[in-house]
Amino acid sequence: MSAALADLVPGFRLLAPWEPFSYLREKARRIDIRAYYGLHRSIPPTRLYPSIAYRSVRVDLYTRGVVGYLARQRPPAVYTRSPRIAVGLIGRGVPTALEAHEYELYIADGSLGALVSLSAEPAFLGVVAISAALAGLYERFGFAQERLLVAHDGIQADLLRSDMEQLEARRQLYIDAERRLALYAGTLADDRGLGLLMEVAHAVPEVQIMCLGGKPRQAALRAESARRRGPANIEFRAAVAPAQVAQYLAAADILLAPYTTAVRSAAFMSPLKVFEYMAAARPIVASDLPPMREILSDSRNALLVAPDDTLAIANAIRRLLSDASLALRLGRQARLDVGAYTWDRRAQRVVSFLEQQLTGLQAPACTS
Repeated sequence: MSAALADLVPGFRLLAPWEPFSYLREKARRIDIRAYYGLHRSIPPTRLYPSIAYRSVRVDLYTRGVVGYLARQRPPAVYTRSPRIAVGLIGRGVPTALEAHEYELYIADGSLGALVSLSAEPAFLGVVAISAALAGLYERFGFAQERLLVAHDGIQADLLRSDMEQLEARRQLYIDAERRLALYAGTLADDRGLGLLMEVAHAVPEVQIMCLGGKPRQAALRAESARRRGPANIEFRAAVAPAQVAQYLAAADILLAPYTTAVRSAAFMSPLKVFEYMAAARPIVASDLPPMREILSDSRNALLVAPDDTLAIANAIRRLLSDASLALRLGRQARLDVGAYTWDRRAQRVVSFLEQQLTGLQAPACTS
């Protein structure tokens, strides 16, 4: 998103906390951030204030540092994911917009209440929410509809120009070319459906279930648990660089997003994995949650199943494997649909929204 904004906004700058230990690890491993994220250009951040051990203190120091720095710099506009930073800057008259990914957490720490109390200030440019459901929550909390924009997460446009063959992807990743493969890519947490997938693997022993994500130790612990308790047809691989995820998606027959109702953001999320899945042109099986229905449509570009339902997931997998034409149609339609959700298009919408707010024009109504 920062790369896309930098292409549109002259003088764009990215402010980020300086994490000494992460920085040293990157240096030791010779990580090329541009290659790691598959960016077409580098976005050198301005790092402010080193991190320390206690998160609450770290957040407070970083917030104070950013607010103080930008209050002195007086930029034309600030776009932040931190409501605390937004509150501090708006109170100092710096035009600021919030990109919202959360709701309950901001209510609990008081930052959302503080922000809505400042929402009539000229320096408040509005809220960009990652889903229509989240925008609705913000509107009910007290934010004016004309100060809200829905901008779902997205993908890099390069993914739409990538057509790696499945067999070649499997060869490079050492995946059996003959197995039917259903892949999950994301956080290795039970509320993302990892517990369900263990049960799904039991129900469809003819299908290899691969779970990609998490730190190496976390993936190893999951794998050890599967070895002890079964089933044999589920495997875990640690997270790879974002630029490599597409290779794994290309290797799969089916892509899984089995979010449970226990996931904290189930009511308003915009999962990055879903957009990446769509770009891969593979059939998707996803939980039928309200935010998913903003992007996915059952039997049009995915199969939506009841959340927390192991049998429904297993039946959807069997249906796709037994109906090649359905699988092909869903995958192709998903790829066509995700063309509307690139970071470049998202950045254009966000910049247009901010420009309208800055010039005092009537902002568009909250739409998806």
